[in-house]
Amino acid sequence: MKPGIFKNLIEKLQNDAILLSYLGGPYVFRAKKIAPAKLPSVTVRETSESRQMRPCYTSIKASIPYTILVMCNPSIEISVWVNSEHTGFPQTGEDVDIIASRISDLLLDSTEFVVGTHGWRQIGQSQMHEDDKSIWHNVVRFSFEYHIDTTGETVHVIEGGTPSTSGTDAYEGGTP
Repeated sequence: MKPGIFKNLIEKLQNDAILLSYLGGPYVFRAKKIAPAKLPSVTVRETSESRQMRPCYTSIKASIPYTILVMCNPSIEISVWVNSEHTGFPQTGEDVDIIASRISDLLLDSTEFVVGTHGWRQIGQSQMHEDDKSIWHNVVRFSFEYHIDTTGETVHVIEGGTPSTSGTDAYEGGTP
């Protein structure tokens, strides 16, 4: 996944006042190989069902003079981490569900997708309690699309619209 797309995703979550009130601050991080030190928090990582990292599936979406568009369809995994020994919200499995639901609402809102992306879908969700660490851990998986050209430039395309490399989500002739 392009670093700019990942950055936009983290920023969208960190800029939501409701999510931050649930977490007690801007505790949205790129995932590491261990549980986060700060709880409650949210971690984000790119993933695939095959468990291999992939930048995108390549398929020719359109051809413009001198430019071939490549559709990228990454999957991401967003984890919500809460200490079940915490006193007050959030501390229960239901509380973690509320936080995960807010994240889903933000990412699936077709009126305001993550900048440079479209076509968000939730593809899975699970919840577990790690008894030995007293941690509730919800995992929500999403898939979405973005397009790049042969120079690596992100190209914003909405079906029926004219591609734009302006860095905005303005589409001539198409509807977001």
